[in-house]
Amino acid sequence: MIVEAIHYDASVLGHYFLHAFVVMPNHVQLLAAPAVTLFGKRRAMTTSCGVSGKLLRTGPCSAVRSVSSLEKIRSYIEGNPVRAALVREANEYRWSSAGGATRGSAPPCLSH
Repeated sequence: MIVEAIHYDASVLGHYFLHAFVVMPNHVQLLAAPAVTLFGKRRAMTTSCGVSGKLLRTGPCSAVRSVSSLEKIRSYIEGNPVRAALVREANEYRWSSAGGATRGSAPPCLSH
């Protein structure tokens, strides 16, 4: 349900450009570039929480300044299930973008 909400907010509602995600047993990590204003972004977070149940906490948000940083963050997020010994290879984990579902271009702010 959480994975569906992540994809719905990105592809149907257009709240953000999705680059990577992982839904772990105790937390969710999301790498996305906002596609809406700050007010809309806050609203997008509410929509995701409403669809998936409850939001326990939100983590820090920070700007990604280069494509190499984006790739490092993506790799870290998608490698989370491997580090947690849930799977041997990242692409085996069903609840993440590691299988290639969101691979693509850099966020609009980095594509210059």
